[in-house]
Amino acid sequence: MAEITTDILLACADENRRGGIKSVYVINKDDITSFTASTVAGEYAYTAVTLSTTDDKFYEIEGELEGKSYSSEGSRENGSIAYETTLEVFCPKMEKTKAFGINEYVESCGLVVIFETYNKETADNKAFVLGFDEVMGKDASVDAIANEVLEGELQGQNGYTVTFAGKQAQIVREFVGTIVTNSGGTVSFGS
Repeated sequence: MAEITTDILLACADENRRGGIKSVYVINKDDITSFTASTVAGEYAYTAVTLSTTDDKFYEIEGELEGKSYSSEGSRENGSIAYETTLEVFCPKMEKTKAFGINEYVESCGLVVIFETYNKETADNKAFVLGFDEVMGKDASVDAIANEVLEGELQGQNGYTVTFAGKQAQIVREFVGTIVTNSGGTVSFGS
């Protein structure tokens, strides 16, 4: 059982927070060896990720501005806590290249996601790890499903909503570190 040792206090920066997800990075769960949990007292974060090989990398899925969202719902049953997690990304315009990449996500055997927010305390935005925790490890990975929409109106919706859904034993941890991506080289997060 964890002892309570931390106050949760609001600062001025908390009152001026931002919502919104800036970027989403996806990798197969089998390409992850481990995440390194912070050893700093009072920090609930990962400070590094170790990949299985040097060829492994994260892949970015871009979505429309204000077309990405994350939520989780916690429950307690039989003395255990679990969180149902959902990350949605709307990718505009149905077409073959996006369909191919989205289908790779859907057919994977589990994914780990790092999603970057618009919040920052230093030069780097805050990011969070979805699909991995200290209790379940890679068993907390998420699965992807896709919905397609092509409305009848000329100015109607046209695109894919990709949903990454899963179950974790802990709330998502902040990621304070760097990852190697397929499209952008090294990306840094956190403070």
